[in-house]
Amino acid sequence: MKILFFEIRRYLRPVTLAIVCVLTGFWILMHNSYYTKSPYRDWGLLSVEYQKRFGNVIDVDEFEIIKQDYADLCAEIDRAFEKYMGEYDVHSLDDFRLLENASFHIEEDYRTAAERWGSENIEELYQKCLDIYFDGPMETQSDREQKIGYFIYDFESLDEAAEAARANDPDWGYDKLTDYQKNRILEDCQRHELSIISVLSSYSYTEFRDGFKQYSVLIYIICAFIGVPFLVNNKVTGTQTIQFASKRGKNILKNQLGAALTVSAIFNIIIDAFFYIVYFYNGDEIHYLLNCPINVGAAGNQLWINMTYFQYVLLIFAKVMLLSLALTCAIFIVSYFSKNYIVATAIAVPSFMLVSTLSEHLDYHFNLVFNYAWEYPLMLFAPIAAIVAVTIIVMRRTWRTDYLY
Repeated sequence: MKILFFEIRRYLRPVTLAIVCVLTGFWILMHNSYYTKSPYRDWGLLSVEYQKRFGNVIDVDEFEIIKQDYADLCAEIDRAFEKYMGEYDVHSLDDFRLLENASFHIEEDYRTAAERWGSENIEELYQKCLDIYFDGPMETQSDREQKIGYFIYDFESLDEAAEAARANDPDWGYDKLTDYQKNRILEDCQRHELSIISVLSSYSYTEFRDGFKQYSVLIYIICAFIGVPFLVNNKVTGTQTIQFASKRGKNILKNQLGAALTVSAIFNIIIDAFFYIVYFYNGDEIHYLLNCPINVGAAGNQLWINMTYFQYVLLIFAKVMLLSLALTCAIFIVSYFSKNYIVATAIAVPSFMLVSTLSEHLDYHFNLVFNYAWEYPLMLFAPIAAIVAVTIIVMRRTWRTDYLY
């Protein structure tokens, strides 16, 4: 244990830690949108509001309440348009959107607007109303109306999705469904329930996945950066030859590998904890959504595994942890065989890129309709098993080696 601790200290040299801290700080500045408040946060906070009001899942009775809220909001918006734009013959949100579409020369809407306001007045009138729209309360209200409208559409689409599953509708991607997939979708849709995170929110589980993808790349970079110089330096300075002159020295290699894996795990935990805190506890109270089930009301967007948002987060963290440990083993083996830094780096860089690419592609293999259940574990564990097997072979080979030249 003392030797392992000493080897960990060798990996965590002050210069190495300083470079890692600078790199991490630079990375945070580059990808800071997930811990500062998003310009779309009002849309995302609707999910939190509904979770507090209704719980993690919306049922039919609660949906009727939301529809009534939506009708009241639309009436309130129309009153605001009447107050601020009524003098320009724009009396409702529908009128404003008609004028907006006409300004973009959408043919049917343009003809309707031209008959009402005159074709020569459309551009000027729209610009005048647009300035009023941004100065008044209509923008915030309209954003909320659109968000609730999407949610209502999702809930009302459950019956349509069930019918598409029965008919193997190719427009929904259901034409090649297995019986298991079809039954899963039908069972889900016929419950007439919708998870809170099914609201089209900037805080949905896919947004978390895409946000953490950038930080998983940082983890892989750190693992590669820390691992490459260690054994190469031992080899260049002749330390490795002396080490392998005795059986006790050979055992140190196991501690060096253990130290590399421990350091990688430590950096994983630190970065995971940082991203988790700033993403879910950044003042928007998004942590209220963590217990929401992902598959309820998801239809064709279901995951193969039934899980909550929090479980999905842990799964993403575990995937990155396993791949980063595998990359650490690969870098360790590369360094073992490399006689100089150039060779080690030349092999380590594509290894890092392969792991990053694999990590990104794995995230898209949870979909029930478009992928098979065995794809994800095969893509994840096959390369890891191969790297572990090579590592074991190399470690056994070192035990039989008397000297390294």
